[in-house]
Amino acid sequence: MRGEEFLKAVAYIDAAWIEEAEDAQRKRAPLRKHIAAKAAGFLLAMGVFAVFAAWLFLPIRPQEGAAALRYVRVRDRLAAYESAPLTHYEEWTLEGRIGEPYGDSGALFRLKDTDTLSRLILRHADGACEMLRFLRFESCLTEEAADRLTETGLLTADDRERLRFGEAYTFGEVLEEIYGVHDAGAIVSVTWEKAEFDRSRIGKSVRVPTVVMRGEESVGRFYGILCGLVSAPDDADPPARIFAESPAYREGVSPLSIQTDRRVTVRLKNGETITLEYAPTAGVLYQSYRALYEPLTDGDNRWLAEAVGIDTEWRDHGAESPPGGAETARPPEAGTAGGTTP
Repeated sequence: MRGEEFLKAVAYIDAAWIEEAEDAQRKRAPLRKHIAAKAAGFLLAMGVFAVFAAWLFLPIRPQEGAAALRYVRVRDRLAAYESAPLTHYEEWTLEGRIGEPYGDSGALFRLKDTDTLSRLILRHADGACEMLRFLRFESCLTEEAADRLTETGLLTADDRERLRFGEAYTFGEVLEEIYGVHDAGAIVSVTWEKAEFDRSRIGKSVRVPTVVMRGEESVGRFYGILCGLVSAPDDADPPARIFAESPAYREGVSPLSIQTDRRVTVRLKNGETITLEYAPTAGVLYQSYRALYEPLTDGDNRWLAEAVGIDTEWRDHGAESPPGGAETARPPEAGTAGGTTP
């Protein structure tokens, strides 16, 4: 069609058709823009929500002025509690988790719907709330120390009169009085995993399998070992950490802590979780560096190491910075001599 013919043909097109086409075009263009704007807004909102959620559940340190240690009478024992780190969300909702009052101070409360004492809520005079978590029983408590605590208001006179002084305690007492555990049947599982996550080359190369105890026999024996743990004196030293740069490892005397030590997580039917550390080369189970227990018997220590599959033999995993530029052996591969199979 030539140009002149095209113009004549266009002249006979119904004007309503042209207006309808223009309306459709106007509707289509804003719709695409509207959808794009909605999608961009949704993605932005999701990004903001993700950042906020990450911040909301980010652990924060105990607030300034929080009690470094708080002493609480549990029957005839003096229990030490420390301020527990919380997330922002937990801090905001802590007051709503206050349960039954505990003791006579009027400031301590159990967590709502719990009968255990592993955590308590401390409400300050200004209304602010603080989470406390159990640390240990004071086994070396003297009457003079109890008097000082009473004078400073950390212990009531009534509580002071009911305390037992200067006696070691067992972890069995902790299980009963703090966690409400009276037999092995209260334990759901015991998980053994790498105690520390060393990000160095050697730390990444040492393979540690995770082992979960659930059998009645193994859980029962471990429960017996826990109950028999006796508190160590306050001046006891925690097990030494052996790193790739430690002389004990360099000289072939001791295996690495990242190779042997385990984090132990005991999960209970009542929803509580108990976390301990196990250092098989020292034969020690402990709840924290401030809650130490006497070493295990040789028989119990050997059984635990074998049951969990811990290799307590010295293995040359190399060194981060070899002395004098000397070459060191490569870390053993899984499934080979000196290695572990995940």
